[in-house]
Order: sequence, then C-alpha cells, then structure tokens
Amino acid sequence: RSFQQARNSCHPERSEGSGSLTTLQTTARERRNLFEQLMQAVKYNSLGQISHALYEVGGEYRRNM
Repeated sequence: RSFQQARNSCHPERSEGSGSLTTLQTTARERRNLFEQLMQAVKYNSLGQISHALYEVGGEYRRNM
C-alpha cells in the first residue's frame, strides 16, 4: 500500500485530496485564478503534492531577467 492509501484509510476525508489536485490542475490549464483551488488543496495535500501537480501542468518556473 502506498503512503496516501494508508493515510486515507485512517482519515477518510483526505480521500478528497486527489480530486482537489485535479481541480487545481484543470484551473491552471485554463489559466484561471488558482487561489480558491489552492485553499482547498492545502487542506488535503502536502506542499510537495501541490508543487508536483502544478509542475505537471506548467513545467518549471523560470524568472525573466
């Protein structure tokens, strides 16, 4: 079992986490405001999970100089 499956079995409300990441990715792809979806995602997901989900959509951030 993965860590997430084990965690979700102890805390059923956390199973909403994957849905919140999917919603966050969809919002990012549509180039809409992410704030509301980020507030939902942080309730159920780690910073690493959120960062990975956003990286899959937009790639690595590169600052313009």
